Amino acid sequence: MAFFGVVTGVSMTKVLKGIITLFLIFMYLVDLKSHGVEARKMVEQIEDDLELERQLKILNVPSLKTIRTKEGDIFDCIDFYKQPALANPLLKDHKIQMKPSFIPKGKTNKTSSATKPFQIIFKHEEECPQGTVPIRRTSKEDLLRARALSREFTTNISQSKRHFTGQYVSNPQLMIWIIHIVDVNDEERRGIVHGASAKINVYNPTVEPSQFTNAQIWINGGPNENPNYIMAGWTVNPGLYGDHRTRLFTFWTGDNYQNGCYNTLCTGFVQVDRSITPSMILDKISTVGGHQIVVKVFVHQDRETGNWWLLAFEDDINIGYWPKSLFTYLADGAKSVSWGGLAKAGSNGVSPPMGSGYFPNNPNASFFQHLELVNVDYQIDHPHVLESKISTRVDAKNCYGIRYDLFKPETGATLVFGGPGGSKCG
Repeated sequence: MAFFGVVTGVSMTKVLKGIITLFLIFMYLVDLKSHGVEARKMVEQIEDDLELERQLKILNVPSLKTIRTKEGDIFDCIDFYKQPALANPLLKDHKIQMKPSFIPKGKTNKTSSATKPFQIIFKHEEECPQGTVPIRRTSKEDLLRARALSREFTTNISQSKRHFTGQYVSNPQLMIWIIHIVDVNDEERRGIVHGASAKINVYNPTVEPSQFTNAQIWINGGPNENPNYIMAGWTVNPGLYGDHRTRLFTFWTGDNYQNGCYNTLCTGFVQVDRSITPSMILDKISTVGGHQIVVKVFVHQDRETGNWWLLAFEDDINIGYWPKSLFTYLADGAKSVSWGGLAKAGSNGVSPPMGSGYFPNNPNASFFQHLELVNVDYQIDHPHVLESKISTRVDAKNCYGIRYDLFKPETGATLVFGGPGGSKCG
């Protein structure tokens, strides 16, 4: 019995030691795994920071002159042939285009006596020297804000099946509300359009830090699962710019959000004008019930090169272009164009005003006037000639609305839109 007892005691000791060893190994592995996760996160953060630094180095090229505005913007005057756009791999063999090969012509409507009070005033304090172009200096914070905003849009689109021509969809969680205004899908003429323009009155709605509000033109090509589009207009977007000023803006994507960005926050958009660039401030703002300040926005595809040009203001200033090679579908023309507004609710669920903040039935509502499109023959056309192809859409009817008017001699085809926003837009 004694022998048995001794053997049992030794065995129990070994067992206990084994259990303790296994426990210590287990705890070590848990600790190692925990530290491994932390290490991976640290590595990912370092890689992310390095990528941001790499992007900043590409975007912030050495300048020949720096322009600092009183609002705090910094614009670097970059050698035309060294501008960031040309670093895009898709532009490796790109031949730079200095101006459009032609401007689409047609039955355009010049400003009549009835619209003379509408004028276009843009803020540009000074030009860059000959041979250079202005590029807004990009900070790490700019890239982080733009990334967060783009990610929110991408998530919104991928989670919802309610697509429409402009590619934005409504999502109750994100509360991004859209007015999809005019969708031209000219199937009888091969369904191709090559541009759109309008005169938009400019406002500065009150917007909270996590909100934004736009008035813009969409150029859309490609299926919903692989969107290609260009957007241009005015915006108040503190999440993107860090301020509450009304600015000219653009956004593009050419391959289902794998490329593209706002303004010049990535490579791709080729700047040609020496004083005007996307993201610049619209200095003068319309007064409700009074003087109206209007900006003309015109995006069209060049017939010879296939590049998409951004023109603005009454005299159609050539600001720059998106090369054809950036796009998988828009390279051959757009399937539709749209005019409208878009507003994003803030983190508190409250949506901002759109346009002037008034519904379309109010005489002070915002408008798009002289809506025009570039048809399959690269000629200016009016939406009303395709009346059967026009559709309108409003999300959040409690907060926003639209009214599309057919052609009138003094204002052309007109869209009245907007609303006050609020907390019950869903």
